[in-house]
Amino acid sequence: MKTGSETVKAALWMYFNYAAEDLEKTQENLKLGRFTHSTEQSQGVIQIINYTTFALLPVLSSLFEHIGQNMFGQDLILDDVQVSCYRILNSLYFLGTNQSIYVERQRPALGQCLAAFSAAFPVAFLEHHMNKFNSFSIYNSRSAKARKASGLPGQIEEVCPLIPNLEKSLEEIQQLAESGMRYTQMPHVIEVVLPMLCSYMSHWWEHGPENNLDTVDSCCTSVTSEHMNILLGNILKIIYNNLGIEEGAWMKRLAGKQD
Repeated sequence: MKTGSETVKAALWMYFNYAAEDLEKTQENLKLGRFTHSTEQSQGVIQIINYTTFALLPVLSSLFEHIGQNMFGQDLILDDVQVSCYRILNSLYFLGTNQSIYVERQRPALGQCLAAFSAAFPVAFLEHHMNKFNSFSIYNSRSAKARKASGLPGQIEEVCPLIPNLEKSLEEIQQLAESGMRYTQMPHVIEVVLPMLCSYMSHWWEHGPENNLDTVDSCCTSVTSEHMNILLGNILKIIYNNLGIEEGAWMKRLAGKQD
C-alpha cells in the first residue's frame, strides 16, 4: 500500500469520504432524536444503526489499524484523504462522547475505532500549537484558498472544535481518577477518551523531543514519557476505583491499549 498507485489512493479517499458522510448522517440523526429503543423506529433508522454497528465501524477500525501498524499514514492520509479523516475524527468523538441511549451499545466500537485512528493519523491533532512543524499537515502543504475549497476552516485550531487538547484531556482523566467515580458515571471517558489518549501517546512519543534530541525545537509533538507515566498512574487509579463491578470488559479493552 505504501508504494501503491494513485488509483489505489483515490479509491481509499473515496471510501473515507463516503464513510465520513455516513457518520455525519448518523450524527445528524442522533441530534434529531431519531434513535430510540422503541420498536416503532422506521426501517431506514434501523438500517443506519445496523450498518454503522456491524459494517462501517469494524471496517474503519481494521483499515486504521493496518495503516497505523505499517506506518502508512504519512504516505496515504494526505491532502483530500486527510480532509475526509478530519471529518471522521470529529464524528467519532461526537458520537463516542454523546450521552444518548443509542450510543451506549456503540461506545466500545467507537472507542476502538478512535484509538486505531489516533495511531494512523499523521498529524498530532491534540496539539495544534505544534502543527507548524508537521510537513504532512494539510495546513502546511496547501494554500489557504485550497483548504477553503476543501471545506476546511481557516485555522488548524478550528478543525476539531469538540476535541479538547492534550493537556485538557489529561486533566479530565486525572479528575476522573481522583474523584473516585465509577465506570457507570463516566463511561464516555473510559471507553472513548482513554483509548484515544493511550493510542495517541504511544504513537507520538516516538516523534517527541526525548527521541529526537537533534530536532527538539522543531518536533511536531510535545509528548514525553512524563505524560505517559501520568496517564498510566491515572489508569491504575481508575481500575482500582472500579474493582468489584460486575461488568469489567472495558478493563480488558483498556489493557490491550497498553501493549
